Amino acid sequence: MRYDKLLYFFIVTLFLTSCSYSEKNEASSHSNMNSSGNDKHQFWKGKLQIKKHLQLPFLLQSDSKHQFKVINDKETIILQQERIGDSLLLHFPAYSNYLIVESTQQKLKGYFVQPDRSEDRRIPFTAVRTTDSAIWNNSNGSEKKIEGQWKTTFQIGTSNAYPAIGKFYQSMNGKVTGTFMTETGDYRFLQGTLYNDSLVMSTFDGAHAFLFTAKLNNDTLSGRFYSGSHWKTDWVATKSDSTVLRDPKKLTYMTEDHMSLSFLTKDSSTFLYPTDSLKDHVIIFQILGTWCPNCLDETQFYKELYTDYHDQGLKIIGIAYENPTSFHHQVERIKRFRMNKSVPYPILVGGEASKQSASNDFNMLNTISSFPTSIFIDRSGNIVRIHTGFNGPGTGQVYEKYTKETRFFIESLLQE
Repeated sequence: MRYDKLLYFFIVTLFLTSCSYSEKNEASSHSNMNSSGNDKHQFWKGKLQIKKHLQLPFLLQSDSKHQFKVINDKETIILQQERIGDSLLLHFPAYSNYLIVESTQQKLKGYFVQPDRSEDRRIPFTAVRTTDSAIWNNSNGSEKKIEGQWKTTFQIGTSNAYPAIGKFYQSMNGKVTGTFMTETGDYRFLQGTLYNDSLVMSTFDGAHAFLFTAKLNNDTLSGRFYSGSHWKTDWVATKSDSTVLRDPKKLTYMTEDHMSLSFLTKDSSTFLYPTDSLKDHVIIFQILGTWCPNCLDETQFYKELYTDYHDQGLKIIGIAYENPTSFHHQVERIKRFRMNKSVPYPILVGGEASKQSASNDFNMLNTISSFPTSIFIDRSGNIVRIHTGFNGPGTGQVYEKYTKETRFFIESLLQE
C-alpha cells in the first residue's frame, strides 16, 4: 500500500476518534448558540483535503456573533467576514487567501481559495462542531519522548537539501507543539500528536498549509512534509542539543562599497537613496512580501521598534515584492497589508515576488536569498548589518533572544 494511503488511514483514525461526539449534544449546542446566545464559543475541527487520501487538520473557533478565528497553538487569527449571496467568505487579514463557506449549519463545507496561485487554486475543506479545542485525540499519548532539539534535513537525497532545527515540546497526553527553524525563517506554530511511534503536526495560517508526518525509530524521525496540495518532500531528523544553523548576519553581504536604490512609492513618485532627508538617521531597509508569514512576524516586531525609537531617529522603510504582476495590484496589496496590520512606516513597491528580482535591485549585495532580509544603516550612512530571514514568536526563546539583541543594537546605533 502506498505511503500516502497508509498515512491517510492513520490520520483519519486519530481524527475521527477526536471528533466523535453525540448528535444530540451537537444539535443542543447549535440551538443554544442561535437562540439564547449563552454558548459564547464553539470549536470546529476542520480538514483541508490536500491529497485524495490525505487531510490536513485545523481548528476554528466561533462566537455568538458568528465571528470565526483560526487557532494554531498560541496563535489566533481573526478572520474578516464577507457575505456574497448564500456564501460566507472568511478572509485572512494579512493575505489574499480566504475560506469560502457554502454551509454554516451543523457542518461547514467549502474551499480554501488561493487567488494568486494559477494551479490548485481551491482546496476543499469541511469542519464539524465539537466541544473541545484539541485537534487530535491525545488521550492515549505515547511512552516515547521527542521533546527537545532535532537536527533536521529537508529534501533529503536531492541537490536542494537544506538544514533545519526542530524544536518540540511534549505534554503528558502526547500533545506535541513546536516548530522548525531554517536559515530563512521558521515554520511558525505547529501542533499535533505523538501516537505510539507516529508523529503528526500541522499549521494553517492562511499562507502556510503545512503537514508534517514521521515515524520515530530510536533517536531518528523519518517522514514527509506536505505544503498545501502542490508540494511534498521527505525529511529526516536526529536528536541533537548542539546543532546550529549558519549565522543569519553572515549569509548576505556587500560586494560593492556603495548602495544606491530607486523604487516607486504607492503614489507612483520615485524614492531615491541616498537622500538628504535620511541623513543622520538610523535606517532599517526591510525587504519583504506581504504574502510571507515570516515577513509578517518581522513586521510586528518592527512596529514595536518604530514606536519605541522613531522619535530618537530610527527610520524603517519596507520594500515589498508582490505576487500580482501589475503595479496597481501590487499597491493594493501593500495598502491592505499596512491598513490591516497598522504598519506605521512606509512600504515601497519593489515589483514581482522574486528573489532574483530583489537581487537585481540590490545588486550591491551577493544575493537576496530570503524574504525577509533587513539592511541596517548607522547615522553615518554605513551598512553595519544585514540579517537574512526571520525566526518569529513560534521559536520561543530564540525569538526572545533575537528581539532583545536587536533592541540593544538599535539603541547603540542611536547613541552614536
